[in-house]
Amino acid sequence: MQASFFFIRRALRMAWASLAVLACLSPAAGAAGASAPAVSPERSIATAGVGATVEPVLTQALAPNIYEVVYSRALDAIFVASAGTFGDGKGGVVYQLDGDTLAIQRTIELPLKPFALSLDERAGVLYVGHSLESTVVALDLATGLVRGQVQLIRLNAEGEPIHTRQLLTDSGTGTLFVGGVDRTGIIWQLDGETLAVRKVRQAPDGKSIGLALDSRRGRLYSSGTASVEVMDASRLQREAYFRVGKRHQDDERQRYFVNVAVDEASGRVFANESSNSEGIFVFEGETGKLLDIVPTGEGPVGIRLNPVRNEIYVANRGAGTLSIVDASTYRIKHSLPLPVHPNSLAIGADGQVLYVTVKQPFAALGMTAPVEQVVRIDLDSL
Repeated sequence: MQASFFFIRRALRMAWASLAVLACLSPAAGAAGASAPAVSPERSIATAGVGATVEPVLTQALAPNIYEVVYSRALDAIFVASAGTFGDGKGGVVYQLDGDTLAIQRTIELPLKPFALSLDERAGVLYVGHSLESTVVALDLATGLVRGQVQLIRLNAEGEPIHTRQLLTDSGTGTLFVGGVDRTGIIWQLDGETLAVRKVRQAPDGKSIGLALDSRRGRLYSSGTASVEVMDASRLQREAYFRVGKRHQDDERQRYFVNVAVDEASGRVFANESSNSEGIFVFEGETGKLLDIVPTGEGPVGIRLNPVRNEIYVANRGAGTLSIVDASTYRIKHSLPLPVHPNSLAIGADGQVLYVTVKQPFAALGMTAPVEQVVRIDLDSL
């Protein structure tokens, strides 16, 4: 288990950097510890008072080892996963923060360390991925109580458990997709209400590090080493496979697409290449033709497309910057410094606000982890 712990931790550094053995479905055996609203910790930029203008860039020091962030339109709030300190034998916390002020509204204590988050507002469910245990928990959005839990057990060729990574919700079909971290690609398709496993796809030449959904066309995209796979989202069957070669013949480093996004209007696919820090690879969705490569900075990880503003956002973990890219011309409109390691992204407030988790250098195992930040950016103010 110790070797698996270090494997998933290395994979998560890159992937978040920001998942005939059957899945074991267990009922909601109890509630997570949902606390009353808490006092907001100190922020580097003061919160505006009642009736005052919200700061263009607001930073909230939150907790150690924060990972995914998602936005709830119904609550006008964000949820942030914090794994706490690794090696302390404890679980973690999901924080609910006010969408305007970033003040803590609620803390949901969990017995396992959370990494991934996905939200289905139609069903009122927040899904939490515990990558170290390959477990997914469904939380009631209103109460924070556990609705269900499933552990996804699948062994790789070496007989080691495959750890889960990204969660992706299709609220239209009540489906939850779960990607796994392995040398090959694996995706679980779950019933969003019961967490029962509907299908499992394991592709020897695929990868499942990044996931994106085109609900209009019913397509699921997965990304990894030098490739993007296109699948029918319902059947999990391959429709297309976009593969790129090395930069040059003597290049020892394979290209690695850590995260992916899709433009449902045009069908274009955007993939962040992190191994060589090449930036955004833009593919034509039907043919896989490479349309452009957009350099954004060292270590691009998180990526989001904002159709409201026709912009692409990239968190450059190594460079410590956020790139805002015009989705039509691929011109970089802004490059904002967000030291040290901007990681995960969420879009809120009708497309006019961006939330970013900002990580700090990893602490040694068993050492107290540094507090990490959440940043709220008013896009109209830039």
